[in-house]
Amino acid sequence: MAARVLVTILIVILLISPIAYLPVSGAAAAEHNQNTIRNVIVFAAGQGEREVAIRPAGPDLEGAGPAAIAMLGEDDFYLLDSGNDRILHYDRRADLVDAIPLPAGIGAADLAVTPDGFYVLDAPNSVVLGLNRAGKPTSRYPLPDHPGALNGQIVLAPD
Repeated sequence: MAARVLVTILIVILLISPIAYLPVSGAAAAEHNQNTIRNVIVFAAGQGEREVAIRPAGPDLEGAGPAAIAMLGEDDFYLLDSGNDRILHYDRRADLVDAIPLPAGIGAADLAVTPDGFYVLDAPNSVVLGLNRAGKPTSRYPLPDHPGALNGQIVLAPD
């Protein structure tokens, strides 16, 4: 369990790396030296406007946090805060731009962003939902319904 949480954290860090050379402010801390610039974005845990849902691991409980991160162009990134049922939109300075609510009753597991909206993998219901920029469903794409169909094999990516 701990290894899976560590891998998830490393994947999130690797996905954030394209913004490593952008100036940051707000909840971000920057470490500078002559050869590199590294930005570490720190998100507070909770349910508030500028917080993300974090569930610590326990003896019989796997830890959980944001499910996915996606970029749109070079300036904006989106965090799938599945524990709070929302998508958080941040600008290049890691300042919160918007919190887009997800439709009720979905188990958001992955996120892809397009200029027109979002695609969210609803793993428990074996469907990919197309959402507009306000988080309202616009399309629904059912996935195979055989057991184990979504066992880590699907990753969303826009064309």
